[in-house]
Amino acid sequence: MTSEVRMSSKITAIIPFMFLIGLQYLSPINYEYIMNDPDGRGILYYFLGSEAFGMVCVMFLMRKL
Repeated sequence: MTSEVRMSSKITAIIPFMFLIGLQYLSPINYEYIMNDPDGRGILYYFLGSEAFGMVCVMFLMRKL
């Protein structure tokens, strides 16, 4: 794979985490709900699980797994 594909996959993987950090400043109420509320934890776990699954798929496609 070219370095362009590797870099774009890394940038794509970072975007959700940047959004989560930005949510802390843009909407502190929603951030607190996701981090501290038991119902919000489900959303957080879904977010982390889907991000991990996506990264495994990308690594598999890049044949590094």
